[in-house]
Amino acid sequence: MKYLYHSYQDTVDFFKQLAQQHPQQVRVESIGETWEKRDIILVTISGDITTADQKPALFYTGTIHAREYIGVELAIAFAQHIIEGIYYDPRILEAFERSTLYMVPCANPDGLEYSRNHFSFWRKNRRENVDGSIGVDLNRNFPVGFKKSNTPSSNIYPGPHPFSEPETLALKEFVETHENITIALDYHSQGNVFFPAHDFRHENTIDTTDMNILCANMAEQIRKISGREYGIHQGKPPASLISGSGREFYYSRGIIGTVVEVGSQNISDYLNTMTEHISEHIPALLAALKEVPNYAKNNPLNRPEGFQLISVSSAEVQLSWESISLAEDTYFEIYRSTKYKAPCSRSSLLAVTKSRSYTDTCLESSRLYYYRIRTVNRSSGLKSPFAPLLRVMTTPGRDELAKSLHPVAAETGYLGENSKDNKSHFGRNSLFAGIDTTKGECIALITFPLATMPDNAIIRSVRLNLYPINRVSATIEKYGEWNVHLIDIADDLDIYDFPAVKTAPKITTVGRPTKSQHLTQGIWRNFTFSHQECTCFEQQLSKGDSVSFLLEGPSSLLPWRDSQMMQWDIGYGDFGYGLEFRPHLEIVYTQPTAKLEIPATRVQSTSPEVQYPSRLLSGFEPDGQRIYGV
Repeated sequence: MKYLYHSYQDTVDFFKQLAQQHPQQVRVESIGETWEKRDIILVTISGDITTADQKPALFYTGTIHAREYIGVELAIAFAQHIIEGIYYDPRILEAFERSTLYMVPCANPDGLEYSRNHFSFWRKNRRENVDGSIGVDLNRNFPVGFKKSNTPSSNIYPGPHPFSEPETLALKEFVETHENITIALDYHSQGNVFFPAHDFRHENTIDTTDMNILCANMAEQIRKISGREYGIHQGKPPASLISGSGREFYYSRGIIGTVVEVGSQNISDYLNTMTEHISEHIPALLAALKEVPNYAKNNPLNRPEGFQLISVSSAEVQLSWESISLAEDTYFEIYRSTKYKAPCSRSSLLAVTKSRSYTDTCLESSRLYYYRIRTVNRSSGLKSPFAPLLRVMTTPGRDELAKSLHPVAAETGYLGENSKDNKSHFGRNSLFAGIDTTKGECIALITFPLATMPDNAIIRSVRLNLYPINRVSATIEKYGEWNVHLIDIADDLDIYDFPAVKTAPKITTVGRPTKSQHLTQGIWRNFTFSHQECTCFEQQLSKGDSVSFLLEGPSSLLPWRDSQMMQWDIGYGDFGYGLEFRPHLEIVYTQPTAKLEIPATRVQSTSPEVQYPSRLLSGFEPDGQRIYGV
């Protein structure tokens, strides 16, 4: 089956023929030579090839890992789509009038050919190492965070030093001589996830908002085509972030960079879904191209500064910001969503204004909203980078109370069917749900304390929030779903016993199921309770001092498949990301109206002349004097 994919020579021939047929739009050149003397080709596509290097550009790299064929296949399909549409499709026409596309369809030609002809799972290049082993992981051979290794046989061996490999050196030299590159996309497989660049601070940089929005806008295009959800994840906390990656090198040069992990498998046996993945990523790439001019170094528009909250109530938010200068034909776009990593598109555009303040009304009480803002020039069509994201929680309503609960560590963890010590997972390990051939079926128990909740609370809304951190082991496309159940845990039930928890009575399933094609990582999954589910939760308040949820996924595998497992963050222990990523339960409630009776301690009436003890009178005496009741 792997021979149905393009060989490296097929790829070179395709692009050379494309350049011959369309010399005004396409150029092919060699930017280096591999260990096995193959040319590393770079393809340039622009509306006018003579001015290509003068326009802001998107830099596409593919198949830096040998077995990840999607980079080559998508590059060929995307180039074909561009050339077919560049004469009539207004999206393509506009994109290439303003931008240039640089493509290295295959950054690891030697490795690709070895994978195709010898060993499908091959990942590295074909360098001969000093210990007799072969290969360097090219995506660990860049300088940012480079970590030395004394194990050349390792699948992630980074090489003797940064840029020791001709392939990465070629990429370096090209990028360093092309300051017009503003966005870099590095295509890999697998995971259905974007991995934006980082500087070893977990999602905490000035342009994190820009990278998340770029990825979210691309993900929105993917969702339109196939319904598939893509995650957006800058990775684990700083100590565990990937080192020596190309995206961080590009980012260190001021380029908005992200890895794009495509599909649910990374080797050459997923041809049956390759066409679908290519179809959904072509519009995503066009969405990225549209943003290229906005991040050019000579863009005169600055991101708005001082984007801040002025006031907030249960239904209203007032925002303000500053701008260095605002020309006559310049204005601001404000976007609002209820999701952290949401696209900024027409559907989320809240307002267009020239003012430096805005009041958002008709909001839901006790709800978290996310605001984004950028500057736009009407004449040029240019837009600025985004101001850092602003999070705002509206206050509870007039008769509402709101509470956020975190789980009990000792009563939260996963249980594996084949595990001999499930207790060791609790409060420490990730929440696994699904099945694989090693762990067997896995389920997760999440227990929240209710001691601070009144027994007579009337529940208005409940949301259970879980943070998915890894979906790589969910390898079967469109198979199975993940559900959360409110369960009844008896006092004598052993919560570390897999069969006991698995068969615990289910009171209700909460929220909507998450199908495998909707699994993501790096984006909170919210399970919002219906009115009936809120009623079930309300009934649990009077039954005990805690409430438990069961998270479960598929319980069986397809033939010849070994894993359909999802990993969620526990927020505790060695494997948790910490408090910010811990599961939490958001509850909005009220309490019954109380009738308060206060009896009078003394009653009397009085007039200027007479006192009437223990009587309550009001009016006039016969002689016209007023009587007052007290």
